[in-house]
Amino acid sequence: MFKFTIALVVLGCTLTAMTRAAKAVTPACGSTLTVNTTFTSDLFCPAVAGGLRVGADGITIDLAGFVLSGDSSALIGPGIFVVERTDVDIINGKVTGFTDGVGYEQTTRGSVHNMWLYENNRFGLNLSEAEALTVTQNTVNLNGIADPAGGGMLAALSHSTRVLGNHFDDNETSGVWIQISTDMNFWDNTFINNDLGARLEDVQRFEWVNNRFEDNGDVGLRLDGARNQAVLRNRFARNGVGISVIVPWFVPGLHSSSNFFSDNKFTDHSFVAIWLKDPRSTHIIISDNKVGRSNSHGFFHHAGAATYHNNLARRNDGSGFFVSPSTSFVYRATMADNRSERNAAWGFEIVAPSAVTDRGGNVARNNLMGDCTAGIAC
Repeated sequence: MFKFTIALVVLGCTLTAMTRAAKAVTPACGSTLTVNTTFTSDLFCPAVAGGLRVGADGITIDLAGFVLSGDSSALIGPGIFVVERTDVDIINGKVTGFTDGVGYEQTTRGSVHNMWLYENNRFGLNLSEAEALTVTQNTVNLNGIADPAGGGMLAALSHSTRVLGNHFDDNETSGVWIQISTDMNFWDNTFINNDLGARLEDVQRFEWVNNRFEDNGDVGLRLDGARNQAVLRNRFARNGVGISVIVPWFVPGLHSSSNFFSDNKFTDHSFVAIWLKDPRSTHIIISDNKVGRSNSHGFFHHAGAATYHNNLARRNDGSGFFVSPSTSFVYRATMADNRSERNAAWGFEIVAPSAVTDRGGNVARNNLMGDCTAGIAC
């Protein structure tokens, strides 16, 4: 019995080693990879051949600094496609000229690291029903060249993913676009010169920490029906809007709630820094943020229940804080310990005093049109 048990263990180890045996050779276009593979040269794939597909769990595709490129035709497909696998890593290279640069579908664990995904027709990175992936230190730019809805990264029905230290810049529409997903962390990324830096639709339990959202034409961070978002210590500069919380009132079931925006810095926005316009939003806390030099207002409240605490609005071309509720819904902005200084309009401009709960401690000074309208003491 003892010898038989040892034989089984040895056989199992041998089979595992065979599956993961390293292969230092550039694969052929259209091939399915089942072992660890390291590129030794660039590889160009026409649409008739297609890109690469991963056909085994627990392997690494190392491009070793080389370029996997497609012909950018409409039928080219993904550059590297991982379907129904676990623990697949794609590292150290460039993918360009495909429908999507890298795609993970119904895949658990694995990573994308140190890749440059650029000039792909639709998305640089496409995650669909993926879970527990790690996306680190990649450059994902200039994607969406053949699809007006394309962009840097798309994640749909995906969960528990960490996105750390990447550059999502210069993409056609969104740096990242996340749909119906949960439990993601975005730390230390850049979202620069896209139309939308990051677009979230029906998502829950995300962290956004130490990211840069700069020069995005429309919005830096757009939340459409987002819940439990912690947005902390980020920098927003020169976007159209820094953060927007906007859901059309006619979309059933979508709303924003339990979102926390704290210790962020906003400067030089062409419209406003923070714009709340979700008619069903609740439990939104906006605290310890600094807003300056917006071409319109600093904070624009046109939403449901939100609390503003210990924020600073300074040198905006409109009012520091502007509250303009719709007549269709019950709105409430709670204000406490905020400061508004040297704005071109009002410090606190309250269009409907009944929409504000004043908890005291708000201070306004040296605002051109006046410090406070009716509805708040300062």
